[in-house]
Amino acid sequence: MATLKEISNLTGLSSATVSRILNNDSTLSVKDETKRKVLEVAEKIGYKISSKINLQEQINFLALFNYSEELEFNDPYYLSIRFAIEEECKILDINLDKIYNSNIGSVEKKYDGVL
Repeated sequence: MATLKEISNLTGLSSATVSRILNNDSTLSVKDETKRKVLEVAEKIGYKISSKINLQEQINFLALFNYSEELEFNDPYYLSIRFAIEEECKILDINLDKIYNSNIGSVEKKYDGVL
């Protein structure tokens, strides 16, 4: 299992800085490039946020696709977009609901974000 220490060693940053970046600490002032580097290394080595943090309320996103599921299955471009979105949500422990053809009228629950 990947650790903060490993990310720290690979990025040259302190474990505290790495932790604050991964926990999206808004009081931390670092360059976007540094944040991106930490997130890329974390993803590359398979870092998973501690289950203590995951006990917080589940984050819910909604993905609105302006095309049909049939088109998606027949076009690798659209399929790759959905796969990438789902993979990133899985890594970040975000619940993702999907709606095709922008059928927004069927949405009944509240979301933290919309893609």
